[in-house]
Amino acid sequence: MSTFPPSEQLFGIGMGLAQQLAKAIPSTTPPRDAKFYCYAAMRYFFAKSYKSYQAIRLLWRAGYVEDALMLARTIFEIALQAQYASIEPSRARLFLEFHSVSRYRLCKKLQRAGAIDPPFPTGLSPTQLAELKQAHDQVACNYAKSEHWWGHGIDWLAEQCGKDMYRHYLSTYAMQSDFVHSGVVSADQYFRSDDGCTPIGCYPFPSDRLDIPWETTYFFVLIASLTTAAFGIDLEEKIREAFDALNNLSPAAHGAPPSVSAGSAP
Repeated sequence: MSTFPPSEQLFGIGMGLAQQLAKAIPSTTPPRDAKFYCYAAMRYFFAKSYKSYQAIRLLWRAGYVEDALMLARTIFEIALQAQYASIEPSRARLFLEFHSVSRYRLCKKLQRAGAIDPPFPTGLSPTQLAELKQAHDQVACNYAKSEHWWGHGIDWLAEQCGKDMYRHYLSTYAMQSDFVHSGVVSADQYFRSDDGCTPIGCYPFPSDRLDIPWETTYFFVLIASLTTAAFGIDLEEKIREAFDALNNLSPAAHGAPPSVSAGSAP
């Protein structure tokens, strides 16, 4: 039996898997075909989620539970995008080519708001802006007037990824977002006295909750499983072992049901 607390055991599952996967991902770039876009997108999804996962672990250890919760939202959003992109290979290209669309739209917004001094919006020279517009014009027809590359809101994306992901969106994502946007609901974590006015939550404080480490690790392992599938990396057994270990450390076994189903990727 492990002598580490359950939260450290959970983070250990994700860290152990991530270290193996990071070494196994090819460093070479394939030709610009369908695989190129898939590889590039999944490499980014894994890298960003792994870095955020490590930050969550550090914050949790130090007692910054609310800040760990905010970063947990990032892991979930990446899991949604990675799963949605993996369903149809052409979606990885949509993700990557949205770069020029998003940047050009931002430039136009800044110009309309008078927040920049043309002709150097966001540091771009006239030549660079013209090149950005050309790249934008080549692919803009593939995107709706949305701030997201998939063309809809986060709720729509969660629905496309299955009932478990959508249930987590409904049950947890709103709460995570309230912390991110400093909403009034999250104020309970910072003002806990009877009169609601005494700020006692301004210092780090350890937590024995398992739902945040468990769900964060679950979605990180999901991202890792999608990454291994995209690259054809032989870590399927390690992925299964990670999900089995998550089952054994589920908050349900400690008196609190998890927000998502465990055991396999959705």
